[in-house]
Amino acid sequence: MKILREPDARLIKEYRNNYTAHSENLRPLSFLVRIKEDDDTEIIYNILTGGAVKLSSEEFESEEKYLSDNLYLVPGDFDEYAFVDDLRFYYSLKNRSKSVINNYFIYPTTGCNARCFYCFEEGIAPRVMSDETALKTAEYITENSKEKPVRIKWFGGEPSMCMPTIKLISEKLHENGVSFTSKMNTNGYLADEEMIRNLYEICMLRIVQIPVDGVGEDYDTIKNYVDVPKNLSPWDKIVTNIGLFLDAGIQVDIRLNIGNHNKEKIPGILDELIGKFKDRKNFRIFPQVLNEGKYDFYSEEERAELFEIQKKAYVKCLEAGITIAQNRYSLPAFSLHSCFADDSAWVGISPEGRIYKCPENINNELYFSELGSSARDEEKIDMFYEKSSWESCKSCAFYPSCVNLKECIARQRECEECHRDFRLWKTERILRAIP
Repeated sequence: MKILREPDARLIKEYRNNYTAHSENLRPLSFLVRIKEDDDTEIIYNILTGGAVKLSSEEFESEEKYLSDNLYLVPGDFDEYAFVDDLRFYYSLKNRSKSVINNYFIYPTTGCNARCFYCFEEGIAPRVMSDETALKTAEYITENSKEKPVRIKWFGGEPSMCMPTIKLISEKLHENGVSFTSKMNTNGYLADEEMIRNLYEICMLRIVQIPVDGVGEDYDTIKNYVDVPKNLSPWDKIVTNIGLFLDAGIQVDIRLNIGNHNKEKIPGILDELIGKFKDRKNFRIFPQVLNEGKYDFYSEEERAELFEIQKKAYVKCLEAGITIAQNRYSLPAFSLHSCFADDSAWVGISPEGRIYKCPENINNELYFSELGSSARDEEKIDMFYEKSSWESCKSCAFYPSCVNLKECIARQRECEECHRDFRLWKTERILRAIP
């Protein structure tokens, strides 16, 4: 038997503290990915513990103690789904008792210079953060981070439309002695050398995420920018600005959106991006089927087709030596949080200075506090910790790695076979590449 990855000792300890590891009635854990090889061996990956082994059928019998000690084999009456729920509940309570908040998503504005047809903020009235609110934001971060290093995610709308606000917050944090770095979700259109220099030197920007749906005229049509000068191609400007970000030492993560509107053109889009930037070490791509949220953009057959296109896009990137961004090409593992919303270390700040838990819920009344106020609506905070699941979740091997929140506007549908198939495909490819 060859151990490919050691399991998470913390989770093994929790298991041993509560359950008898050895039993006459052992069975495989439900959270295993098992890959049969041609030489009568198999790779077994444990999604709960992160452990992986390669062994023969004979070794599966002879190594029973190791496999049971490390949660590959469990007693027949062990309820692993309840075990995962208990772990999440316990660690969630423990984390929520901590008072440090050192991760922030900040909306300088909800306005945007693009008009993407699929934007979840379509129809939202543009709002802009005032200087007074910006200074209060910096003070709130200073007080609540308790001298811990801070991470900021500039969000929007299009945050680069409010560079003076971003600079003001950053300068005040420096003045207050706060150590921080930042990321930005931006279309990149408004950037220039001076803006990028300020973002890097003053705002400590280290990563930008830029969405791309097409190249050339296709890109220009889909983004539908306002106030574009005649004879200027927004795509050409984006390509130039990507280069400027990279030159400044800022990592560029391209979110390659995949949908019915561009599915036939994905290979060509990748050819252009890879051709222009494949030699830049801080250039990354993550192909992503557009999230439907609560809407039905696609039929089941269309979703299956789009996920097949996403697989091919992954392969194309990897074969070209492009890193898949945003940790999207990693093994599934036990997850405590769904996202920012159920992580006590994260909060969001709207242009008005309202404090939220979810970055996609700042256009409603679900804020739990406001800058300058010590009052907190605990019921609204609790809403974003409430879990939900479908019946099929309780028979899914990926259950430890998947957290559904009842209030999540991005996860309002049950996984279909194409979702699970993509996860399994990605997991098997990664496992086969382990030496």
